[in-house]
Amino acid sequence: MAASRRRCGREPVRGVPGEGERARTVAGCGAGFLAEQLDEPGSAGILLELRTARDYRLPLSQFRALPETDRLLALALTLYEANVDPSHGQLRSLALDPDLADEWTHLDPVVDHAAMALALAAESKKDEKHPEVYRYALGLREGWESRKAAKAAAREAATSEG
Repeated sequence: MAASRRRCGREPVRGVPGEGERARTVAGCGAGFLAEQLDEPGSAGILLELRTARDYRLPLSQFRALPETDRLLALALTLYEANVDPSHGQLRSLALDPDLADEWTHLDPVVDHAAMALALAAESKKDEKHPEVYRYALGLREGWESRKAAKAAAREAATSEG
């Protein structure tokens, strides 16, 4: 153990409140001691449970009291999401695989028309005194279903002719 660490009941632990600052659950052992143990090999399972319980805003005891199916699904989701890179939404196991370096490609970009409508609405208020206070409600114009069907039919006719 490093010099700054201690065994329960001996000199102060780095990062743990001093005597009288806060009561400890176990005499002489505090959260600092427990945090050190989470860094040990074999702690991956408890770390997964702790993170998942925290995500669900449940104490670990309540999380463990959930029905087994609910707990296993929650743990599986945590494991899955930990492997998805938020910058591009792809699995890290694939994105970081050097054997796949030449396999990645991209599709042509598409326009999110709802986001475009929001951006245009926000742009129209940018010179107002407090543009951040405006909220924009989105929706499709009345009769959109028939116009969409007509466009799809025209596309189908053009495809079948050519």
